[in-house]
Amino acid sequence: VGTAGASPDQESAISAFAGSFRAHVYDVEMVNIYGGNTAGGSGFNCYQPWSQAEATSTLGSPTSVGSQTVTPGSMAAIYIGRIASVAGAHPESVVVTATTATTFTATFANPHSATDPLTVTSGGNQYNLIDNMYIHDSPNATGVVFNCSSNVLRNSKFVNVGRSDGKHGVYDQGGYNVINGNYFEGVGGLCVKEEKNVTNIDASGTRITNNTCVNPGVGFVYGTPGSMPSNSFFPTATSSQRYLLIDGNVVRGTLKMPDAGVYGISLSGVSNVVVTNNTFEDATGAGEVIVDVGVSSVISSNTIRNVNVTSAYLSYGLLALDNSMISNNTFLNYWGMNAIIARGPGVVVTGNSITFAPTNATAVSAISITANNVVARNNTITVYKGTALL
Repeated sequence: VGTAGASPDQESAISAFAGSFRAHVYDVEMVNIYGGNTAGGSGFNCYQPWSQAEATSTLGSPTSVGSQTVTPGSMAAIYIGRIASVAGAHPESVVVTATTATTFTATFANPHSATDPLTVTSGGNQYNLIDNMYIHDSPNATGVVFNCSSNVLRNSKFVNVGRSDGKHGVYDQGGYNVINGNYFEGVGGLCVKEEKNVTNIDASGTRITNNTCVNPGVGFVYGTPGSMPSNSFFPTATSSQRYLLIDGNVVRGTLKMPDAGVYGISLSGVSNVVVTNNTFEDATGAGEVIVDVGVSSVISSNTIRNVNVTSAYLSYGLLALDNSMISNNTFLNYWGMNAIIARGPGVVVTGNSITFAPTNATAVSAISITANNVVARNNTITVYKGTALL
């Protein structure tokens, strides 16, 4: 698939456009995909704006101000937590707080008539399923781009994708996506790029599980939260990326290191992330970080083995911010600087086993504490050289 049309940088082999739902893409092989834009030029691309209508009906019952139960003309796409827009003389949007088979309850700020139009907005959800897709030998393309939410990508392979210009296996700009059981090898950029970049979409809740990432150009998962949603239903003073689960993945080897600065997982500005049961192994010159996540997160039961951090970056293994937990992780043959850094108040470091050889005996620690009220207990530390354990 080559470039075509007025916007060649955005060409994709398969695109799910705004207003479409529940595409099923499976048993597809793609080769020589091209695109000049990181978020375009992909094997599969989807886009769904937050305000896109998913279902339309009528309110079905007159309402007054306050919590009201109505019987709409259709219950399609209506469930607890969904945003419904009511038109008529006093237009407003409400959040569904309860449902039955034929009714929903919400709190209304204005009175409405039974015939007022009712629109259930998508919230960016598109519900696509991509299964058993094979994208390979596409040095100028990203494999899959999610500009939408609530999709599943599973059992697919990405080999030699984005090698020429650092594009990614998956570029996820939505939320509540499931990326499970996929194989990435020789991806030029990241196996999975997490970046909230679609207006008003909540980029939380993505699950990255049971994937294998071999010889990544930059690393496994890297993300930034992007702009905050401006719709009134998004919680204030919170990250636009929360509740990510990264579990059961294997990250092995390196491709371009040490030119890049990330090897494992680095998520800035996020919160409430769970990173568990992952293995990072057999990497040399592996940049600056194995796992670096936001506040109130859990880094637990991961294995870091045969990793030799030799780059010029400030190197460390696991880093946690405020009120996070680093527990029951295992370091085997880790050559680097700080194995664990507790960089925020209230971090708990417990039950970890660390066997490592510092690269600089005068400026390293097995566990480095740089904040107040940190608890470090029941850790086992073996250092091959160097003097400071804590």
